[in-house]
Amino acid sequence: MNTPKNLKELLNWATKELKRADVTEPESSAVVLLCGVLGLSRSKLFSNLERKLTLAQKQKYFEYLKRRKNHESVWHILGYVYFWGLEFQISGDVLIPRPETEMLVENVINFVLGLNLDDKKIEILDIGTGSGAIAVTLAVELPEAKILASDVSSLALKIAKKNAKYNRVYNISFKESDLFERIDGEFDIITANLPYIPSKELESLAFEIHHYEPKIALDGGRDGLDIYRRFFKGIPKHIKNKGAIFVEIGENQGNAIRQLANKNLPNFDCQILTDFANIDRIAIIKAGGKNE
Repeated sequence: MNTPKNLKELLNWATKELKRADVTEPESSAVVLLCGVLGLSRSKLFSNLERKLTLAQKQKYFEYLKRRKNHESVWHILGYVYFWGLEFQISGDVLIPRPETEMLVENVINFVLGLNLDDKKIEILDIGTGSGAIAVTLAVELPEAKILASDVSSLALKIAKKNAKYNRVYNISFKESDLFERIDGEFDIITANLPYIPSKELESLAFEIHHYEPKIALDGGRDGLDIYRRFFKGIPKHIKNKGAIFVEIGENQGNAIRQLANKNLPNFDCQILTDFANIDRIAIIKAGGKNE
């Protein structure tokens, strides 16, 4: 190859290389990885396209591109991702936080702000915390809340603890638990983003997801709802009378989730929210009212 003279030529070359490797979003991948190498924002990068890389920077970038050609996600390569404007460390032991999950966080915050707190602290349980994206973000936004984050994976909890420390939140504690198995007490709010992909659909996921993200965080069983069935059975013992549950769900799972809510929480109201693509995304189950 002809040696690229500056960042502009390097990006053009890298994009072509990634296209040849048939990776998704080749141009975006080339940009994000170069930003990571240089520690620059996209705007800073594009305002310095005549800049040249040092030999060490070139070697690092070429190594990143080599990994991307093998369809490893840019976020696993960089080792971090941004969620709700916060930086989260990730690894192959946790699911990469998705922008769609910010919708769940936003609804929890709005719910809390609409409560008459009477100066009491809200108690929140985040089941299947993974990287800690939901729990840590809520800890940042709701500093008076008392948050417990749990996960069946000790490796995931190590990442979540690192992210809590990195984002300087101290109103959060962690516990290794298979759903509610080792959880005591009742909570005002329970959040969860549990595996909801039907087993038969796992191989049809993007290569980056299927091969580099933990199966335990994806596989929801035959119809994608095996773990949610267990989850809903455990809720009644751990939710306060006027509490609320916020869960992320998959495409066309809204009706099934509503049925699970009706069966296990007959005095609660279940609302299904869709995302920008009009796909079932969030279920909000709270005390009182008629199901929508």
